[in-house]
Amino acid sequence: MTQYDQLAKLLTRKRGATSLEIIQGAGTVSPHSRLAEMKARGWTIWRKALPGKTHGAYFGKAPA
Repeated sequence: MTQYDQLAKLLTRKRGATSLEIIQGAGTVSPHSRLAEMKARGWTIWRKALPGKTHGAYFGKAPA
C-alpha cells in the first residue's frame, strides 16, 4: 500500500487524522507536503480544530 493509499484511508475516517497520525500511519515525515500533493491530485482537504487543543484533525474527500 502506497503512502497515498494509507493517507486516503486516514483522511476518510469518521474522526479524520491528526498530523501525528498521518506521520505514523502513512510513514511520512512531511505530512503537510503529502496533503498538498493530495490536493494537487484533486482531493478536497479540510482541517477542523480539536476542542481544547492547539492542533486539529484533517479530513479529505476523494475527487469525483
